[in-house]
Order: sequence, then structure tokens, then C-alpha cells
Amino acid sequence: MVYIQWDFILDYSLIVSPLTGLTKKGVEFVWSVDCEKAFVELKRQFKTADICRHFNQQLPIILETDASDFAISGILLQEHRDGVHPVGFYSRKLRTEELNYDTHDKELLAIVESFKAWRHFTMETLTPVKVLSDHNNLKYFMTSKNLNRRQ
Repeated sequence: MVYIQWDFILDYSLIVSPLTGLTKKGVEFVWSVDCEKAFVELKRQFKTADICRHFNQQLPIILETDASDFAISGILLQEHRDGVHPVGFYSRKLRTEELNYDTHDKELLAIVESFKAWRHFTMETLTPVKVLSDHNNLKYFMTSKNLNRRQ
């Protein structure tokens, strides 16, 4: 059931990180305090998660992204008459090579991967997409003269 619902849970990858380590080949299954906390939080998220609305190409889109030391996430939101509501959630753990990225690269990766995840929505919208990120390091891309291939 979790696999089907993962894209409706905010920061799913961050929450389940202690649990996914238990599924690796050759790893002894030890239920830790962190695993229990993750499990309890996942159950709480299932009970209290925001109800996602259907996408409407005529409504304004907001893409809210974030990155941590080991995961990236994004929320696709739309502005309705009664407020801003989620259309979907995206998150994933960082790959081994991505763990070494600088903070501004992780934040940019969250934006790019979120756009990829919701390409079918963002390409058909009739309004510009507003991107919200909580990191000032993204200003680096506006001032840097030498960007690498990843950027």
C-alpha cells in the first residue's frame, strides 16, 4: 500500500530512510528507535495527509522544492479560490554520487527532478510556473561565471 501512496506523502523519502536501509541485501534486520519513529510518522502521514486536487491547466502552478543531506522533494500546488492545494508530492533519496553535491546543486537538483516528475502537467499549463525554494544558495547560479555540466 505504501508504494501506491508514496507520491501523496510529503517528504516520503526522508521519512522512510531508516526503513529502506533494512531492505538492502546482506543487511541484518534490526528494528531501531529510528525505524520505529519512521514507522509511526508514516502511519501519521497516512491518516493526516492533505487531499490532492485534480490538476487544472487553467489554474496557476506553484512548485515548492527542498533538499536535505540525503533526499530531495517537491510539491506541485495549484491556487484555487479557496486557497492553495497540493496536486502531488515527489521525493527520492539522493544517489551515492549526489550525496557529495554542494547545497546549491542539491537544491537545483530538487527543482529539475520535480519538473521532470510533473512534466506532463507543467508542459500543458496555460500559466507560468512559480518555483519556491528555501535556499539562498541558489543565488550562486545568478552570479557564477563558470557553471559545470551538471549545473
